[in-house]
Amino acid sequence: MADGIGNAPPRPVAAPRWRQDEASPMLEPSLSANAMTLNMGRTDRRLRAVAAILLVALVLFVTDGALDWVLGAVAVVLGVTAAVGTCPAYLPFGISTRDRTVA
Repeated sequence: MADGIGNAPPRPVAAPRWRQDEASPMLEPSLSANAMTLNMGRTDRRLRAVAAILLVALVLFVTDGALDWVLGAVAVVLGVTAAVGTCPAYLPFGISTRDRTVA
């Protein structure tokens, strides 16, 4: 419906998800597959979050120089993977610490 000025309201657009077609080795957008596979359980995520916090504390109060950058980068990776629930390093090996039971 137009708003009087002649502009139509924006239509919601679904974000593309990726699937691999049998005929093509390239990834193609699909709305049926998950874009990211959750493969981290609650304990794994909590341990990563605690480790990230401890590393940030080390960076801020203990270490200095190049070690700050290395530990800071590791803390960011641990924090992001804990927040998102997906560990890219687990994907090629099919590792999952996520509980598969449905409550």
